[in-house]
Amino acid sequence: MARYTAAIAIPAQLAGEAPGGISGALTQALLAMGLEVEQAGRLQVGATTGTAKLGVKVRLVISWSPPNQHGEPVLASLELLSREPMASGAPLSRSAIQLILGGLAECIPHLQVVRCNGISAN
Repeated sequence: MARYTAAIAIPAQLAGEAPGGISGALTQALLAMGLEVEQAGRLQVGATTGTAKLGVKVRLVISWSPPNQHGEPVLASLELLSREPMASGAPLSRSAIQLILGGLAECIPHLQVVRCNGISAN
């Protein structure tokens, strides 16, 4: 099972400006990329996709906490899971997380990828 994680910084003003706040903005971005949003709450969004769009079926969860200070970026963690074996290097899953991070950065102005790494297989 492949597992990739990333940390993203979402501009704080998005929480007040976007319909549905951060959850709404992330939901719209994921839908624009062809993912199926299964759950969208105040502090978490979960989505999946079939194999056609990214080459591998993935489960994606993005969660965040409210910022400590008004105006600070919201730090969110992103986790991508697939059944692709990590022993193979999980190239499709690695490509999928790169596409998702790129799509989020395109859809959400000033979003920054803070960190992205692969974690060992389960």
